[in-house]
Amino acid sequence: MKKRLIALVSAGILATGMFAGCGAKEDTPAEQSSAKAESTETADASNEEAKAESEAPADESDGSEESGSRGEGKKVTALFFSLEGEFFNVFNSNLEAGLTELGYEYESQSSNSDPVTMIEQIENATAKGSDLIWVWATNGAEVADACRKARENGTLIYAFVSDPGEDARDMFRGTDEDYNGKVMAELCMEWADRDMPDAGEGEIRTLLIRSDDLSSTKERGDAAKKYLLEDPRFTIVEEIDCEQSVVAAQETTENMFAKYGDNIDCILSLAPGLGVLAYLDSEACIAADPVSKGVISSEVNEELADYMKRGLYDGTAVNGGNPVENAATQVKEMDQLIHGEIEGGFSGVDIAKVTVDNLAEFGY
Repeated sequence: MKKRLIALVSAGILATGMFAGCGAKEDTPAEQSSAKAESTETADASNEEAKAESEAPADESDGSEESGSRGEGKKVTALFFSLEGEFFNVFNSNLEAGLTELGYEYESQSSNSDPVTMIEQIENATAKGSDLIWVWATNGAEVADACRKARENGTLIYAFVSDPGEDARDMFRGTDEDYNGKVMAELCMEWADRDMPDAGEGEIRTLLIRSDDLSSTKERGDAAKKYLLEDPRFTIVEEIDCEQSVVAAQETTENMFAKYGDNIDCILSLAPGLGVLAYLDSEACIAADPVSKGVISSEVNEELADYMKRGLYDGTAVNGGNPVENAATQVKEMDQLIHGEIEGGFSGVDIAKVTVDNLAEFGY
């Protein structure tokens, strides 16, 4: 597992570096071709000019010479509600790589979904002189007071996913959960168009596995249900609240198949999709053809990508789009906030539709 995490992070960093490098080299070949096209009498002068221009990006544009000093003497503390699982660890590693490259001292902690612990972590990070605290809480309202006090003490607050409120953070990066739910519903419809094209009204029997512990996933689940039922082909046989646990999602799926038999066509899950797929891929699964079931969730990692390639996982609405690009954007915004180069406010994330057709674009 450790090797896989390192490989993923390294690949993300390399990919980011490749894209960054393209812009710096793009004009040089054209300038050199233009120089060669000139007369022999002016060739030397043109070559000198091309040389000067090719050296310019190192001195200007991206400020690469000074990138490692921008964060010198400054500290960023990242507080996650969880650091369990591949996604959180990869995201954390990308934040750390980006900020330390800029010269910042970086520290990350997990509250293990305990708001009291996170409040204490915010207070401690403020007392230890963090210039900025990055916060991903299960519920923004639960840590709002602590975030306000941190700001009063001069610490910047950058909140991700769960918003503690405009007066409790300097910047919030998140998404419109209504839109997120809509994208999940659209993925279900696209699966139906492909795999159940002749389905009539009410014929696609759907299991909605909710996860209402987080305010964001509750809102997303409400929206997914609303938009899904706008398509008359779908009927929800049952909706169940499930905690954010792979084991719980697997048990819930098993219980639903025990209850309804093989009469479930589509599963839309706000709880970990890995649990749903673990049941469908197990010897205990009673479905005659597990691959025929539509499974839509909101996450992707190496294991889930493998399920997708095997036809068991049909689509995912990835909150934040490409996670490497998402982390890179946040590093840039935190750096700019600390240096007073942006005012803060709201930073919107993408919702990416990922299926087997574009899986490779996400590194799988």
